[in-house]
Amino acid sequence: MRDINEEIARHIKKLKKKKQIKLGVTNIIRISECPLKAIFYSSLCPIEMPTTKAFVSGIISHYAYELYYDLDNIGTDNDSIEYVLKQATERLRNERTAEYTYFESKKDEIIASSYGYIRTFLKWAQYQPRPYRRELYITHGLVEGIIDRIDMINDKILITDYKTTSSTPKKDTLETYKTQLGGYIWLMRKTTNKPLEMLPPRIVIFKKASWETITIHDFEDYVEDFEGMVYYVARMLLKLTKGKLPKGKPSDKCYYCLARNICPYRL
Repeated sequence: MRDINEEIARHIKKLKKKKQIKLGVTNIIRISECPLKAIFYSSLCPIEMPTTKAFVSGIISHYAYELYYDLDNIGTDNDSIEYVLKQATERLRNERTAEYTYFESKKDEIIASSYGYIRTFLKWAQYQPRPYRRELYITHGLVEGIIDRIDMINDKILITDYKTTSSTPKKDTLETYKTQLGGYIWLMRKTTNKPLEMLPPRIVIFKKASWETITIHDFEDYVEDFEGMVYYVARMLLKLTKGKLPKGKPSDKCYYCLARNICPYRL
């Protein structure tokens, strides 16, 4: 515990010298929801997080979803799937060394999993128009995010977020996904000078043999929730620069948290 707390203390000193901090939309949500604030520390300090097969498979699959629109003559046959998968793993090797090293140690299992997700995406993509924008990086204040897909339909904006999972998400996970889309809309509105006409955003969940589309009609509620989270995290940062560490309480959720192995409250 002492080593990790010393690591945190060292980075708090660096934090005070920084003029600007950037946290992803997902990190803002996780920091707000994390009962022990371990995610808060892992977001600010370069403490290595545990890597899982599902996490790396998700990265490869998302790379494949993006690369699809840059490749020619891609269908849903095995050759197409294998080609897109190969390009995605090459991108992983070039951009994320730690995750690629893990991939090499679990290669067969991760490829088998990713193959199913990519096959499902390619089938879904056959019925979709070419997106207006994809992988759009957007930032405002301390928040940043990357929107997977934007479509323009009758001059209205449709945001799509891709998710990769082997099963239907549980209720609390789905709420996090919805809040994430609320964060993207919040970001777009903060960085645009004119009003935006938004269609209800959607989550497309790619499984190994099928996909599921969830449209969020009450998205304005999630935009409001996310704005509250931004202000909450901003206040935490301010307190942290004054030497006040965020406090948390144990929760049953902690067992499933990837940060539980680095959380100073659990060690």
